[in-house]
Amino acid sequence: MKKRSGFTLIEAIIYFALFTSFITLVTYIFISVLQLQSQSRIASTLQQDSRFLLSRLAYDIHRADSVTEPLPSQTGSRLNLSIGGAGYTYSVADGMLSLTGPAGTTRLTAPDISTDGFNVSYLQPGTSAGSVTVDFVLRSTDSSSASQSYQTTFTLR
Repeated sequence: MKKRSGFTLIEAIIYFALFTSFITLVTYIFISVLQLQSQSRIASTLQQDSRFLLSRLAYDIHRADSVTEPLPSQTGSRLNLSIGGAGYTYSVADGMLSLTGPAGTTRLTAPDISTDGFNVSYLQPGTSAGSVTVDFVLRSTDSSSASQSYQTTFTLR
């Protein structure tokens, strides 16, 4: 009997099944890594935007001469500050938090981040300068819908 080199049909099917399983596993791992990377990017963007917003709010509120909106002891969805005789307004329109000042309007959040529930309270006790409490939610606009809530109080100088 002659010895033939090559594969039998059963061997070929087994090798094909093993190869297919390996490719499926590698594809699953690759997709999982991409999803994790996307979630990490979204979390990083939310964190960066929040740090920027909070530091910008702190900077402007601390140098403000006065708060013109909301009125003392009231809550509003806009923050109007008078700084060096110029007006600066923080407001949300269509999920976009923006700052309007003498130089024009600037978007303060990334394009894939929306701002919900931007609420501002102004408390002006007796003789002190007062404090401003800001409460807002940053939300990712992609399919993950990741969100983060923030509330902080700033004192005027």
